[in-house]
Amino acid sequence: MSNTLTRTLSGSVYILIIIGALLWHPAILGVVSLLINIVALREMDRIGNKMGLNGSPSWIIVNSVFLAFALIIIDLGLLSNTWLVLMLILPVWYFVAELYGRRENPVLHVAFINFSTFFVSLPLVLLNLIQQHSRQQEVPFALAMFIMIWTNDTFAYLSGMAVGKHKMFERISPKKTWEGFAGGLIMVFVAAFIFHYFFPSFGLVQWFLFGLLTALSAVMGDFLESLLKRTAGVKDSGNIMPGHGGLLDRIDSLLLAGPVIFLYIVLIQNL
Repeated sequence: MSNTLTRTLSGSVYILIIIGALLWHPAILGVVSLLINIVALREMDRIGNKMGLNGSPSWIIVNSVFLAFALIIIDLGLLSNTWLVLMLILPVWYFVAELYGRRENPVLHVAFINFSTFFVSLPLVLLNLIQQHSRQQEVPFALAMFIMIWTNDTFAYLSGMAVGKHKMFERISPKKTWEGFAGGLIMVFVAAFIFHYFFPSFGLVQWFLFGLLTALSAVMGDFLESLLKRTAGVKDSGNIMPGHGGLLDRIDSLLLAGPVIFLYIVLIQNL
């Protein structure tokens, strides 16, 4: 089986799982995001090991349990979005726990744990909150975000392959070009126009800004994950997705787009 076909099949399975979770039931999305969280954090742990940071499976359990607890109480309506303040407790807990450890580089270890928490776990929690706003306002924000991320990735790749000459950030991601970025962004604007056609309650300018923020933050998320892998000296974060590498490689665009879109929706709602 060719690499292109393998990549297409595994990517299609991922897309079907995400769309199914978004359209089926909030609890399903909660379970899917929890599983993604566990796998992605294990891949982050692998990257940390390559950087010389000792692995610690306990923090993976803490993050996952906290995420599951948060999703349950939010879904039951027992706590508002202000629960996110509780995440400030986690960095303090990690430092306290490290007092009793015997690591050679405790500060770097704790820093990487906290970075992983906010880089991986928080966006996946926010994905569920974006879906809540989608249900409340009857506008598919979460689905639109994923569609635009995938649209941007696909057409940036195709445009870059066809006419790409000028590198965006060669030191971090040598294959990405400005021509590819422009091609992806144009198609994201097309997607934004289509979403406005079906959901006009969210204004056209707001949809275009939604698309712009999604595209920009998705690219930056991709660059951040590439920087992590280059620092660790690894090509892929894992091998769970044939043709793509690790799950972290597949969700890197979401890791910045999720928080940015969540903040955008909240700001628009409060204006």
